Amino acid sequence: MKKAVEKYAVDKWIRPFFCSLGFIYFAYQGFTKERIISPDDLMQVHGKFMDYTYNEVAGSRATVYQFVIWIDSYKGPFHITANHFEKFNYVDFVTTVRRGNSIHFSIPKHLSKNLNAGERVFVTSVKANQTSYLHMVDVLEIENSLMSLYSDFFISAIFLVVGLVVIIKSR
Repeated sequence: MKKAVEKYAVDKWIRPFFCSLGFIYFAYQGFTKERIISPDDLMQVHGKFMDYTYNEVAGSRATVYQFVIWIDSYKGPFHITANHFEKFNYVDFVTTVRRGNSIHFSIPKHLSKNLNAGERVFVTSVKANQTSYLHMVDVLEIENSLMSLYSDFFISAIFLVVGLVVIIKSR
């Protein structure tokens, strides 16, 4: 009898507990996440092009594209995120940019601490040889979309609602 009561108590409260944790985590992420809203939130970096890597990682739901660029001025690589990759003209970049060419990036200001730390820095524009391969305007449009700005809050609200439904149904 005691084990049945303990099992019921664990089953009754474990789901709401994890829903509460999910709500808190995503609400915290939503409030503390650095946002890129305008060009004022960006800074320019430049150097000489050294190398790049490009990988297509096939997953069960989608293919993830990873494009990383190295320049001589900084230790860490510069990464073009998957949600910006569709706006990146990588075919022209690969065929026209050569080692030693001058290359310019715009990056979020809050990532400037990662420049010489060897960590990946996400870029919002790529320009080399007077040609723009990733336009800042396109990236800002993606970053300022409703889901991009508020996705953490939407997810936290879903966790809250599911947790409340579970508590109400368990009574």
